[in-house]
Amino acid sequence: MKYNMNNRFLLLLVCLMQITDSFSQTTITLQAAIDSALQNNLGIQISRNNFQIATNNSSLGNSGMLPNVDVNGGYNYAVNTLRQETSTGIVTDKNGVDTKSYTGKAALGWTIFDGAKMFATRKKLQSLQQIGELDVKRQITMTIASVAATYFEVVREQQLVQKNLATFNLYDERQRLADRKLTLGNAAKTELLQANVDYNTQQSNLITLKSNLRNAQIRLNELLMHPLDELFVAVDSLGPDSTLQFGGFLNKLENGNLDLQEQLLLNEISKQELKIAKAGFFPQLDVNAAYNYNNNIATQGFYLKNQVYGPSTGIGLSWNIFNGSNQQRLSKNAKLSLQNTQLNISFTKQSINSALATSWTNYQSALAIYHNELQSEKFALENLDIMMKRFRLNESNVLELRTAQQTVEEVQIRLANALYTCNISIVELQQLTGTLIK
Repeated sequence: MKYNMNNRFLLLLVCLMQITDSFSQTTITLQAAIDSALQNNLGIQISRNNFQIATNNSSLGNSGMLPNVDVNGGYNYAVNTLRQETSTGIVTDKNGVDTKSYTGKAALGWTIFDGAKMFATRKKLQSLQQIGELDVKRQITMTIASVAATYFEVVREQQLVQKNLATFNLYDERQRLADRKLTLGNAAKTELLQANVDYNTQQSNLITLKSNLRNAQIRLNELLMHPLDELFVAVDSLGPDSTLQFGGFLNKLENGNLDLQEQLLLNEISKQELKIAKAGFFPQLDVNAAYNYNNNIATQGFYLKNQVYGPSTGIGLSWNIFNGSNQQRLSKNAKLSLQNTQLNISFTKQSINSALATSWTNYQSALAIYHNELQSEKFALENLDIMMKRFRLNESNVLELRTAQQTVEEVQIRLANALYTCNISIVELQQLTGTLIK
Protein backbone atom coordinates (compact mmCIF):
# COMPACT_ATOMS: atom_id res chain seq x y z
CA MET A 1 0.00 0.00 0.00
CA LYS A 2 3.03 2.21 0.35
CA TYR A 3 3.30 2.50 -3.43
CA ASN A 4 -0.35 3.53 -3.74
CA MET A 5 -0.10 6.35 -1.17
CA ASN A 6 3.05 7.77 -2.70
CA ASN A 7 1.70 7.61 -6.21
CA ARG A 8 -1.63 9.21 -5.34
CA PHE A 9 0.20 11.97 -3.50
CA LEU A 10 2.37 12.67 -6.54
CA LEU A 11 -0.65 12.63 -8.82
CA LEU A 12 -2.48 15.07 -6.55
CA LEU A 13 0.60 17.30 -6.44
CA VAL A 14 0.87 17.39 -10.25
CA CYS A 15 -2.83 18.25 -10.60
CA LEU A 16 -2.58 20.99 -7.98
CA MET A 17 0.43 22.47 -9.76
CA GLN A 18 -1.52 22.46 -13.02
CA ILE A 19 -4.52 24.15 -11.39
CA THR A 20 -2.30 26.77 -9.73
CA ASP A 21 -0.61 27.52 -13.05
CA SER A 22 -3.99 27.94 -14.74
CA PHE A 23 -5.15 30.50 -12.18
CA SER A 24 -1.88 32.46 -12.36
CA GLN A 25 -1.77 32.70 -16.15
CA THR A 26 -3.47 35.18 -18.44
CA THR A 27 -4.96 34.23 -21.79
CA ILE A 28 -3.76 35.40 -25.19
CA THR A 29 -5.11 35.01 -28.70
CA LEU A 30 -3.07 34.76 -31.87
CA GLN A 31 -4.26 38.18 -33.08
CA ALA A 32 -3.41 39.79 -29.74
CA ALA A 33 0.07 38.27 -29.91
CA ILE A 34 0.58 39.59 -33.44
CA ASP A 35 -0.67 43.07 -32.51
CA SER A 36 1.70 43.21 -29.54
CA ALA A 37 4.67 42.11 -31.65
CA LEU A 38 3.95 44.66 -34.40
CA GLN A 39 3.77 47.42 -31.82
CA ASN A 40 6.96 46.51 -29.96
CA ASN A 41 9.22 44.86 -32.54
CA LEU A 42 12.50 46.77 -32.87
CA GLY A 43 13.25 45.42 -36.34
CA ILE A 44 10.04 46.96 -37.68
CA GLN A 45 10.92 50.31 -36.12
CA ILE A 46 14.38 50.20 -37.73
CA SER A 47 12.98 49.33 -41.16
CA ARG A 48 10.45 52.16 -40.90
CA ASN A 49 13.24 54.61 -40.12
CA ASN A 50 15.18 53.34 -43.14
CA PHE A 51 12.09 53.79 -45.28
CA GLN A 52 11.77 57.37 -44.07
CA ILE A 53 15.40 57.97 -45.02
CA ALA A 54 14.71 56.62 -48.52
CA THR A 55 11.63 58.86 -48.73
CA ASN A 56 13.65 61.90 -47.73
CA ASN A 57 16.26 61.06 -50.37
CA SER A 58 13.66 60.78 -53.12
CA SER A 59 13.44 64.51 -53.73
CA LEU A 60 13.79 66.81 -56.74
CA GLY A 61 16.78 68.50 -55.17
CA ASN A 62 18.62 65.23 -54.55
CA SER A 63 17.95 64.28 -58.17
CA GLY A 64 19.70 67.43 -59.42
CA MET A 65 16.59 69.01 -60.90
CA LEU A 66 16.58 72.19 -58.81
CA PRO A 67 18.99 75.14 -58.95
CA ASN A 68 21.61 76.01 -56.38
CA VAL A 69 21.50 79.46 -54.78
CA ASP A 70 24.48 80.78 -52.80
CA VAL A 71 24.83 84.04 -50.89
CA ASN A 72 28.14 85.25 -49.48
CA GLY A 73 29.65 88.47 -48.25
CA GLY A 74 32.82 89.77 -46.66
CA TYR A 75 34.59 92.65 -44.97
CA ASN A 76 38.33 93.21 -44.94
CA TYR A 77 40.37 95.88 -43.15
CA ALA A 78 44.07 96.49 -43.71
CA VAL A 79 46.75 99.00 -42.64
CA ASN A 80 49.42 99.32 -45.35
CA THR A 81 52.43 101.40 -46.36
CA LEU A 82 51.65 103.17 -49.66
CA ARG A 83 54.07 104.48 -52.27
CA GLN A 84 52.75 105.65 -55.66
CA GLU A 85 54.52 107.51 -58.49
CA THR A 86 52.45 108.97 -61.33
CA SER A 87 53.59 109.85 -64.88
CA THR A 88 53.42 113.53 -63.96
CA GLY A 89 56.05 113.03 -61.29
CA ILE A 90 53.78 113.18 -58.28
CA VAL A 91 54.98 110.87 -55.54
CA THR A 92 52.79 109.66 -52.67
CA ASP A 93 54.59 107.99 -49.84
CA LYS A 94 52.47 107.26 -46.72
CA ASN A 95 52.58 104.94 -43.75
CA GLY A 96 49.50 103.59 -41.93
CA VAL A 97 47.10 103.81 -44.83
CA ASP A 98 43.71 102.34 -43.88
CA THR A 99 41.98 100.21 -46.51
CA LYS A 100 38.44 98.83 -46.14
CA SER A 101 36.79 96.38 -48.52
CA TYR A 102 33.11 95.31 -48.61
CA THR A 103 31.98 92.43 -50.86
CA GLY A 104 28.65 90.68 -51.42
CA LYS A 105 27.32 88.19 -53.94
CA ALA A 106 24.10 86.24 -54.60
CA ALA A 107 24.56 83.53 -57.26
CA LEU A 108 22.24 81.02 -58.90
CA GLY A 109 23.42 77.97 -60.86
CA TRP A 110 21.10 75.58 -62.67
CA THR A 111 21.87 72.54 -64.81
CA ILE A 112 19.19 72.45 -67.47
CA PHE A 113 20.56 69.54 -69.49
CA ASP A 114 22.88 66.68 -68.44
CA GLY A 115 21.96 63.93 -70.87
CA ALA A 116 18.72 63.13 -68.92
CA LYS A 117 20.83 62.01 -65.95
CA MET A 118 18.68 63.94 -63.48
CA PHE A 119 15.48 62.23 -64.66
CA ALA A 120 17.05 58.78 -64.40
CA THR A 121 18.37 59.63 -60.94
CA ARG A 122 14.89 60.72 -59.89
CA LYS A 123 13.35 57.39 -60.99
CA LYS A 124 16.16 55.48 -59.30
CA LEU A 125 15.52 57.25 -56.00
CA GLN A 126 11.80 56.56 -56.28
CA SER A 127 12.53 52.86 -56.80
CA LEU A 128 14.80 52.87 -53.75
CA GLN A 129 11.94 54.42 -51.81
CA GLN A 130 9.65 51.59 -52.91
CA ILE A 131 12.27 49.05 -51.85
CA GLY A 132 12.32 50.71 -48.44
CA GLU A 133 8.56 50.28 -48.26
CA LEU A 134 8.93 46.62 -49.24
CA ASP A 135 11.49 46.14 -46.49
CA VAL A 136 8.96 47.39 -43.95
CA LYS A 137 6.37 44.94 -45.28
CA ARG A 138 8.95 42.14 -45.25
CA GLN A 139 9.87 42.87 -41.64
CA ILE A 140 6.20 42.94 -40.66
CA THR A 141 5.58 39.68 -42.54
CA MET A 142 8.56 37.98 -40.94
CA THR A 143 7.44 39.13 -37.51
CA ILE A 144 3.90 37.84 -38.03
CA ALA A 145 5.22 34.51 -39.33
CA SER A 146 7.59 34.10 -36.38
CA VAL A 147 4.90 34.98 -33.85
CA ALA A 148 2.38 32.65 -35.50
CA ALA A 149 4.86 29.75 -35.65
CA THR A 150 5.78 30.17 -31.98
CA TYR A 151 2.12 30.55 -30.99
CA PHE A 152 1.32 27.29 -32.83
CA GLU A 153 4.17 25.67 -30.92
CA VAL A 154 2.69 26.83 -27.61
CA VAL A 155 -0.70 25.43 -28.67
CA ARG A 156 0.88 22.09 -29.56
CA GLU A 157 2.71 21.80 -26.25
CA GLN A 158 -0.43 22.83 -24.34
CA GLN A 159 -2.45 20.11 -26.05
CA LEU A 160 0.18 17.48 -25.31
CA VAL A 161 0.33 18.47 -21.64
CA GLN A 162 -3.46 18.47 -21.31
CA LYS A 163 -3.86 15.08 -22.99
CA ASN A 164 -1.02 13.65 -20.96
CA LEU A 165 -2.73 14.80 -17.77
CA ALA A 166 -6.04 13.34 -18.98
CA THR A 167 -4.55 9.81 -19.13
CA PHE A 168 -2.37 10.21 -16.06
CA ASN A 169 -4.99 8.78 -13.70
CA LEU A 170 -4.98 5.51 -15.68
CA TYR A 171 -1.37 4.90 -14.70
CA ASP A 172 -2.26 5.48 -11.06
CA GLU A 173 -5.22 3.13 -11.28
CA ARG A 174 -3.07 0.53 -12.99
CA GLN A 175 -0.62 0.71 -10.07
CA ARG A 176 -3.40 0.21 -7.55
CA LEU A 177 -4.88 -2.72 -9.48
CA ALA A 178 -1.49 -4.36 -9.88
CA ASP A 179 -0.88 -3.97 -6.12
CA ARG A 180 -4.28 -5.46 -5.31
CA LYS A 181 -3.73 -8.40 -7.67
CA LEU A 182 -0.37 -9.06 -6.07
CA THR A 183 -1.94 -8.97 -2.61
CA LEU A 184 -4.66 -11.42 -3.69
CA GLY A 185 -2.14 -13.63 -5.41
CA ASN A 186 -3.63 -13.08 -8.88
CA ALA A 187 -0.52 -11.53 -10.44
CA ALA A 188 3.23 -11.62 -10.20
CA LYS A 189 5.27 -8.87 -8.59
CA THR A 190 6.75 -8.06 -12.00
CA GLU A 191 3.37 -6.63 -13.04
CA LEU A 192 3.47 -4.15 -10.16
CA LEU A 193 7.08 -3.29 -10.85
CA GLN A 194 6.30 -2.62 -14.51
CA ALA A 195 3.32 -0.46 -13.49
CA ASN A 196 5.60 1.56 -11.23
CA VAL A 197 8.17 1.99 -13.99
CA ASP A 198 5.50 3.10 -16.50
CA TYR A 199 4.05 5.53 -13.95
CA ASN A 200 7.46 7.10 -13.37
CA THR A 201 8.06 7.22 -17.11
CA GLN A 202 4.79 9.04 -17.57
CA GLN A 203 5.80 11.49 -14.84
CA SER A 204 9.09 12.15 -16.64
CA ASN A 205 7.24 12.64 -19.92
CA LEU A 206 4.95 15.16 -18.24
CA ILE A 207 7.94 17.06 -16.82
CA THR A 208 9.51 17.17 -20.28
CA LEU A 209 6.26 18.34 -21.89
CA LYS A 210 5.79 21.10 -19.30
CA SER A 211 9.40 22.18 -19.88
CA ASN A 212 8.81 22.29 -23.65
CA LEU A 213 5.69 24.37 -23.07
CA ARG A 214 7.55 26.80 -20.80
CA ASN A 215 10.36 27.19 -23.35
CA ALA A 216 7.83 27.91 -26.10
CA GLN A 217 6.20 30.55 -23.87
CA ILE A 218 9.61 32.16 -23.27
CA ARG A 219 10.28 32.33 -27.02
CA LEU A 220 6.90 33.94 -27.63
CA ASN A 221 7.48 36.45 -24.83
CA GLU A 222 10.79 37.34 -26.46
CA LEU A 223 9.08 38.06 -29.77
CA LEU A 224 6.39 40.13 -28.07
CA MET A 225 8.95 42.08 -26.00
CA HIS A 226 7.14 40.88 -22.86
CA PRO A 227 8.83 39.83 -19.58
CA LEU A 228 10.32 36.39 -20.22
CA ASP A 229 8.78 34.93 -17.04
CA GLU A 230 5.25 36.00 -18.00
CA LEU A 231 2.80 33.06 -17.95
CA PHE A 232 -0.14 32.78 -20.34
CA VAL A 233 -2.51 30.33 -21.99
CA ALA A 234 -2.96 30.31 -25.77
CA VAL A 235 -6.73 30.10 -26.25
CA ASP A 236 -7.04 29.68 -30.04
CA SER A 237 -7.70 26.07 -31.06
CA LEU A 238 -6.43 26.71 -34.61
CA GLY A 239 -8.03 23.84 -36.46
CA PRO A 240 -6.86 23.25 -40.06
CA ASP A 241 -8.64 24.99 -42.93
CA SER A 242 -9.80 22.39 -45.47
CA THR A 243 -11.23 24.95 -47.93
CA LEU A 244 -7.92 26.31 -49.25
CA GLN A 245 -7.16 25.91 -52.96
CA PHE A 246 -3.73 25.84 -54.60
CA GLY A 247 -4.95 27.94 -57.53
CA GLY A 248 -5.90 30.77 -55.19
CA PHE A 249 -2.35 31.01 -53.87
CA LEU A 250 -0.81 30.59 -57.31
CA ASN A 251 -2.83 33.51 -58.72
CA LYS A 252 -1.55 35.81 -55.98
CA LEU A 253 2.08 34.69 -56.12
CA GLU A 254 3.62 37.01 -58.72
CA ASN A 255 1.81 40.16 -57.63
CA GLY A 256 2.13 39.50 -53.90
CA ASN A 257 5.55 37.94 -53.39
CA LEU A 258 7.86 40.51 -51.79
CA ASP A 259 11.08 38.95 -53.06
CA LEU A 260 9.85 39.10 -56.65
CA GLN A 261 8.64 42.68 -56.22
CA GLU A 262 12.06 43.66 -54.93
CA GLN A 263 13.80 42.03 -57.90
CA LEU A 264 11.52 43.94 -60.27
CA LEU A 265 12.44 47.19 -58.54
CA LEU A 266 16.14 46.32 -58.67
CA ASN A 267 15.70 45.71 -62.39
CA GLU A 268 14.16 49.18 -62.74
CA ILE A 269 17.08 50.66 -60.81
CA SER A 270 19.54 48.95 -63.15
CA LYS A 271 17.72 50.46 -66.12
CA GLN A 272 18.09 53.93 -64.65
CA GLU A 273 21.74 53.33 -63.79
CA LEU A 274 22.35 52.45 -67.44
CA LYS A 275 20.73 55.74 -68.46
CA ILE A 276 22.90 57.56 -65.94
CA ALA A 277 26.01 55.95 -67.38
CA LYS A 278 24.99 56.86 -70.94
CA ALA A 279 24.34 60.46 -69.89
CA GLY A 280 28.11 60.90 -69.63
CA PHE A 281 28.36 60.79 -73.44
CA PHE A 282 26.30 64.00 -73.73
CA PRO A 283 27.29 67.62 -72.99
CA GLN A 284 26.11 69.44 -69.90
CA LEU A 285 24.42 72.82 -70.18
CA ASP A 286 24.27 75.18 -67.20
CA VAL A 287 22.83 78.65 -66.72
CA ASN A 288 23.90 81.06 -64.01
CA ALA A 289 22.90 84.43 -62.67
CA ALA A 290 24.40 86.59 -59.97
CA TYR A 291 24.33 89.96 -58.29
CA ASN A 292 27.74 91.31 -57.20
CA TYR A 293 28.67 94.14 -54.88
CA ASN A 294 32.24 95.41 -54.23
CA ASN A 295 33.20 98.58 -52.34
CA ASN A 296 36.82 99.48 -51.57
CA ILE A 297 37.68 102.51 -49.41
CA ALA A 298 41.22 103.86 -48.78
CA THR A 299 42.50 106.93 -46.92
CA GLN A 300 45.30 107.50 -49.46
CA GLY A 301 46.03 106.54 -53.03
CA PHE A 302 44.84 107.22 -56.53
CA TYR A 303 41.33 105.88 -55.77
CA LEU A 304 39.93 106.81 -52.40
CA LYS A 305 36.73 104.90 -53.17
CA ASN A 306 36.07 102.21 -55.76
CA GLN A 307 32.53 100.79 -55.85
CA VAL A 308 31.21 98.21 -58.35
CA TYR A 309 27.83 96.47 -58.20
CA GLY A 310 25.17 95.03 -60.48
CA PRO A 311 23.68 91.81 -61.93
CA SER A 312 25.32 89.30 -64.25
CA THR A 313 24.15 86.25 -66.16
CA GLY A 314 25.69 83.60 -68.32
CA ILE A 315 25.47 80.15 -69.84
CA GLY A 316 28.04 77.35 -69.70
CA LEU A 317 28.60 74.28 -71.83
CA SER A 318 30.87 71.40 -70.81
CA TRP A 319 31.50 68.17 -72.65
CA ASN A 320 33.94 65.48 -71.73
CA ILE A 321 35.32 64.06 -74.98
CA PHE A 322 37.68 61.49 -73.53
CA ASN A 323 38.33 60.31 -69.96
CA GLY A 324 40.40 57.19 -70.50
CA SER A 325 37.40 55.17 -71.80
CA ASN A 326 35.93 55.15 -68.29
CA GLN A 327 32.55 56.22 -69.59
CA GLN A 328 32.46 53.25 -71.96
CA ARG A 329 33.46 50.97 -69.08
CA LEU A 330 30.68 52.31 -66.85
CA SER A 331 28.15 51.83 -69.63
CA LYS A 332 29.22 48.22 -70.29
CA ASN A 333 29.10 47.37 -66.57
CA ALA A 334 25.63 48.91 -66.27
CA LYS A 335 24.41 46.72 -69.15
CA LEU A 336 25.79 43.61 -67.42
CA SER A 337 24.14 44.62 -64.15
CA LEU A 338 20.84 45.00 -65.98
CA GLN A 339 21.21 41.50 -67.43
CA ASN A 340 21.90 40.14 -63.95
CA THR A 341 18.74 41.68 -62.51
CA GLN A 342 16.71 40.18 -65.35
CA LEU A 343 18.25 36.77 -64.65
CA ASN A 344 17.50 37.21 -60.95
CA ILE A 345 13.85 37.83 -61.79
CA SER A 346 13.66 34.50 -63.63
CA PHE A 347 15.53 32.75 -60.82
CA THR A 348 13.23 34.24 -58.17
CA LYS A 349 10.11 33.20 -60.08
CA GLN A 350 11.38 29.64 -60.28
CA SER A 351 12.34 29.65 -56.60
CA ILE A 352 9.04 31.01 -55.27
CA ASN A 353 7.01 28.63 -57.44
CA SER A 354 9.03 25.74 -56.06
CA ALA A 355 8.58 26.99 -52.49
CA LEU A 356 4.84 27.38 -53.05
CA ALA A 357 4.52 23.85 -54.40
CA THR A 358 6.55 22.46 -51.48
CA SER A 359 4.50 24.28 -48.86
CA TRP A 360 1.27 23.17 -50.51
CA THR A 361 2.46 19.55 -50.55
CA ASN A 362 3.39 19.77 -46.87
CA TYR A 363 0.00 21.28 -46.10
CA GLN A 364 -1.92 18.57 -47.96
CA SER A 365 0.11 15.79 -46.36
CA ALA A 366 -0.29 17.25 -42.88
CA LEU A 367 -4.02 17.77 -43.44
CA ALA A 368 -4.46 14.14 -44.52
CA ILE A 369 -2.40 12.94 -41.55
CA TYR A 370 -4.42 15.16 -39.20
CA HIS A 371 -7.78 13.72 -40.30
CA ASN A 372 -6.33 10.20 -40.22
CA GLU A 373 -4.89 10.61 -36.74
CA LEU A 374 -8.10 12.24 -35.54
CA GLN A 375 -9.88 8.97 -36.29
CA SER A 376 -6.98 6.98 -34.87
CA GLU A 377 -7.20 8.91 -31.60
CA LYS A 378 -10.88 8.05 -31.32
CA PHE A 379 -10.17 4.38 -31.95
CA ALA A 380 -7.16 4.32 -29.63
CA LEU A 381 -9.07 5.93 -26.75
CA GLU A 382 -11.94 3.50 -27.19
CA ASN A 383 -9.50 0.60 -27.28
CA LEU A 384 -7.76 1.88 -24.14
CA ASP A 385 -11.11 2.16 -22.36
CA ILE A 386 -11.95 -1.43 -23.27
CA MET A 387 -8.52 -2.68 -22.22
CA MET A 388 -8.77 -0.87 -18.90
CA LYS A 389 -12.17 -2.44 -18.20
CA ARG A 390 -10.83 -5.90 -19.08
CA PHE A 391 -7.76 -5.29 -16.91
CA ARG A 392 -10.01 -4.43 -13.98
CA LEU A 393 -11.84 -7.72 -14.53
CA ASN A 394 -8.51 -9.55 -14.84
CA GLU A 395 -9.37 -10.48 -18.46
CA SER A 396 -6.25 -8.88 -19.98
CA ASN A 397 -2.63 -8.69 -18.97
CA VAL A 398 -0.41 -5.72 -18.25
CA LEU A 399 1.32 -5.97 -21.63
CA GLU A 400 -1.95 -5.45 -23.53
CA LEU A 401 -2.91 -2.48 -21.37
CA ARG A 402 0.54 -0.97 -21.65
CA THR A 403 0.43 -1.28 -25.44
CA ALA A 404 -2.98 0.42 -25.54
CA GLN A 405 -1.66 3.30 -23.40
CA GLN A 406 1.42 3.79 -25.56
CA THR A 407 -0.72 3.70 -28.71
CA VAL A 408 -2.87 6.56 -27.40
CA GLU A 409 0.19 8.63 -26.53
CA GLU A 410 1.82 8.07 -29.92
CA VAL A 411 -1.37 8.94 -31.80
CA GLN A 412 -1.84 12.13 -29.79
CA ILE A 413 1.73 13.22 -30.53
CA ARG A 414 1.26 12.60 -34.26
CA LEU A 415 -2.07 14.44 -34.16
CA ALA A 416 -0.58 17.50 -32.44
CA ASN A 417 2.39 17.54 -34.84
CA ALA A 418 0.11 17.25 -37.88
CA LEU A 419 -2.00 20.20 -36.68
CA TYR A 420 1.18 22.21 -36.08
CA THR A 421 2.50 21.41 -39.58
CA CYS A 422 -0.86 22.34 -41.12
CA ASN A 423 -0.81 25.77 -39.52
CA ILE A 424 2.87 26.36 -40.30
CA SER A 425 2.32 25.43 -43.96
CA ILE A 426 -0.61 27.87 -44.23
CA VAL A 427 1.57 30.65 -42.82
CA GLU A 428 4.28 29.81 -45.37
CA LEU A 429 1.74 29.92 -48.21
CA GLN A 430 0.43 33.29 -47.02
CA GLN A 431 3.96 34.62 -46.58
CA LEU A 432 4.93 33.60 -50.11
CA THR A 433 1.86 35.25 -51.64
CA GLY A 434 2.01 38.41 -49.54
CA THR A 435 -1.39 37.75 -47.96
CA LEU A 436 -0.12 37.43 -44.40
CA ILE A 437 -0.59 41.19 -43.94
CA LYS A 438 -4.30 42.04 -43.95
